[in-house]
This record gives sequence, C-alpha cells and structure tokens, in this order.
Amino acid sequence: MSRSVAGTPSARRPALAALWLVVASVAACGAQTPPPDPRAGEVVRTIQSFAAAEGPRACDLLTEGALVRVYGGRASCLERSRGFEAGEVKVEEITVTRDGNRATAEARSVGGSQQFTVVAQRVGPPGCRPPCPQARWRIDSVKPA
Repeated sequence: MSRSVAGTPSARRPALAALWLVVASVAACGAQTPPPDPRAGEVVRTIQSFAAAEGPRACDLLTEGALVRVYGGRASCLERSRGFEAGEVKVEEITVTRDGNRATAEARSVGGSQQFTVVAQRVGPPGCRPPCPQARWRIDSVKPA
C-alpha cells in the first residue's frame, strides 16, 4: 500500500506546480521591467569616454558650466589636463529626463572601490534649438556617491 506523506516528493509535486503557476502569472502580469531608454547607450559611452580620457579630450567631454565650476574655464582645464589619468567605470543605473536633455547615472570604478553620481547634459552648437540633432552628451557634474 502506498501512501503520500507531507514532505515526500510525491506530496510536494502539486504544491510546487501551483507555486510555479503563481510565479509565472505574476511575471506575465506586469512584473516586468520597462525597456531601457534608447538614449541610455549614448550616456554610457560618454561617461566611459570621459573616465578613459587622458589629456585635453577630457575637457571636450565637459559642459561649459562644468569647465567653469571645476577648472575656472576651458583654458585652465586644458592646462591641467596633462596630469589626467585614464580609468574605467561601470555605469550601473541611468535615468534620462522626460525631455531627454539630462541624465543622471550611478557609476562605479571597475575595481569597485569608488562610486560616483554623474550628471550628463545634451549640448548643441550655438543657435541649435531643441530638439537639436547635432546635440551631444557632455558631463555636467561628477560627485562621489
């Protein structure tokens, strides 16, 4: 005579099947994450390019406001850029504003010892009105997280 006892494999099968159905139905009913913002890839590339930049290229990746706040202007940034060292970062989270002109990202040094909050802004050439197809992402601020 065979009998199922709670905890035996034959008694657990129906319970596991029911649990699996609940998990699958929750996943199908909106528990999914939204698709990533298509502009996020551009932001990631800009942040990583800035981290990897040595010399004057780093200055080219900053907004005018950042150049003034951090270095007192472009000329000072270019002068100090000789001492810039390249690094690598992993961008972990990105939030792009609804209008698509600012983004905030959380980044971590590849070694994982330093975390940063990076604000990027789309900057177009003078006279180019939004939406400006020539606008490019530039770093507006970097703060330790």
